[in-house]
Order: sequence, then structure tokens, then C-alpha cells
Amino acid sequence: MPWVRIDEHLPDNAKFAELGDYAPLCGWLYITALCYCNRQMTDGLIPKWHITRIANFDHIQMETGGVEGLFGTLEDITPKSLADLLVQAGLWEETGDDHYKIHDYLQYQPSKAQIVAEKAARQASGQAGGQASAQARAQAKSKQILKQNSTPSPSPSPYPGSVTVTGSVKDGGETAVSTPTTKKTGRVKNPKTVVPLSEEFEPLSKLSGFTPGDHTTAEETIRIACSEAGIPVAEIVHAFSADYPDLKPQYGWKDPIRPLAKNIAIQISKYLNKYQRNGGQPQTGPPRDNGYSGLYPGETMIEGETRRNGEAHRLNGLRAERNRIFQETGKDPGRLY
Repeated sequence: MPWVRIDEHLPDNAKFAELGDYAPLCGWLYITALCYCNRQMTDGLIPKWHITRIANFDHIQMETGGVEGLFGTLEDITPKSLADLLVQAGLWEETGDDHYKIHDYLQYQPSKAQIVAEKAARQASGQAGGQASAQARAQAKSKQILKQNSTPSPSPSPYPGSVTVTGSVKDGGETAVSTPTTKKTGRVKNPKTVVPLSEEFEPLSKLSGFTPGDHTTAEETIRIACSEAGIPVAEIVHAFSADYPDLKPQYGWKDPIRPLAKNIAIQISKYLNKYQRNGGQPQTGPPRDNGYSGLYPGETMIEGETRRNGEAHRLNGLRAERNRIFQETGKDPGRLY
């Protein structure tokens, strides 16, 4: 048992009153002994040799005589002396076999037999409850499985694009209806929309990897960027077509018009560099060498770096303007470069 019964009137008991100044110490030994007997299930018996382990008073002394203000007589307090006082007051008893016994212990505290019986009853009750709970869960699960298995298949079939086939067969004069079977016919993919390229983009259709489709958005992006840079679309398309055979295996492009739209700013910058090196003449001849320094004629490396930084700053400004327009109107104006 995790607790002991103590009468709330214990401090006023006449037997403790007889103990005088020793009553507080004897009371503490009495309570600790109750806890020991209940914990160890001794039915109120306490070994005499165990008294010092229940409560140790070796550090306590009590003044028992002397002249006030001059000197006093101190007495050492021991568990044995307190136990003897409890016996004299009738709170404990000596059994004659090196044990003390708490008076009327079994009248207020449970016996060992009662404690063992209660523990066994609680254990049996817990096992029975666990078994009943497990059985209830198993029954509920069985009902759920039976309900699922007894649910008829919906008709018509929930699968889109499927065909349900039913029929009957005759066997020995009896007619048996065959179980409906569902045959999936597959899903038909939507045909891909194909929009022919505009005239200025026609050279891109002759490059390897070109895939027919709707390239309207990509064309518009390229047109806007070329318009802002003041460069004809045909010139950019021609320059990109010349570089494409060498760039495709390097970057793994699959459709030439999409990478052109995605990298239009880089293509315009490369075109302007080549345009300046060509003396300001459009590139209408055969493909030229792709290796160039990126510098205009007579331009130093520092000047070239400054110019490229300025171009990058301008492109960043255009991107910021695009974001501003989108936030104010909720519509994407497309690329502004």
C-alpha cells in the first residue's frame, strides 16, 4: 500500500501526553515505524536491531538537569531510549523475540494478506479489461472488413473512358448471369496545338531539334527585346542560327526557339559585340568565328568591363520595372529586354 492511516487526533492522544518533552521525538519514531511496517508488510512488527535505520537521533541531545544560568546536564537521545518510552506509554509492545510490535496495528492498517489479495485482484482485473478491450477491437475490425467486402461495385464504372461488358451463359439448362467486367480503353491525350512560326523566325525551324508547337509567347519575348535594343529580329535569328550547331551539344538544347527566348539578352549582347567588330555592318554573311574578346575596337579591358556592367545595370532596371507593373496591374507585361 502506498499510504498508512493516521488518526487526525493522534497528537492529542493521552499516551503521547504522558511522554512529556519526549513526545515530539517519540511521535516521529512512531510514524516512521508505521511507514516501515506498511511498506515491508510486517503486520506491525519491527526488529529491534532495525530501529536505528528507521530513525537516527544520534545528533540530538536533551537538557535534563543542572542549574539554570550556570550549567546544565545533557542526555543523548537514541532510538532505543525512545522505543523504550513508547513501550512504557503502551504505544508499542515487546514481543520477546527481539521485535517491537505497534499496539493495535492491524485494527487500523491492512494486513499482509489483505495487501497481497488486493494486488492480485487489481492485476486480474487489469488483465480481464485488456482482454475485453482486445476482443472488442477485433470484433469491430471484423465488422469493418465484412462491410467493405459486402459493398457492391458501383455501376456504371467510375473509371472514365471504360466499357462495361455483361452477358449470360447456359449450363445444364440453368441460366447464370456472368459477373460484370470492366475493360479500360485508355485515356485519349489532347492533341498538341501547332502554330506555324512567323516569317522572321522561319530559319529556326530548319535547325536540328526543332519541335512544332505553339511558340507564340517565345516569339513575342524575342520581338520585345529586339525592339528595345533597336535590332531587327531577323538579324538575331540569323546570328543564333549560326551559333546553334556548336552550342546545342554543349548546353543540351532540344528546341532552338525556347533557348533563344530564354537567353535573348545574352544573344543581343553577343550580336552587338560582333556588329561593332564588323564595322557596323549587319551580319548577313556566313557564320563567323565565335571566339571574340568582347571588346569594341580601340576599347580597353577596363572600358569594356565598365560598359558590360552598365548593360547589366540597365537589364536589372528593366526587370524591376516589369515587377512593378505586375504588382500594380496584376498582369505580366512580358520581358522588357
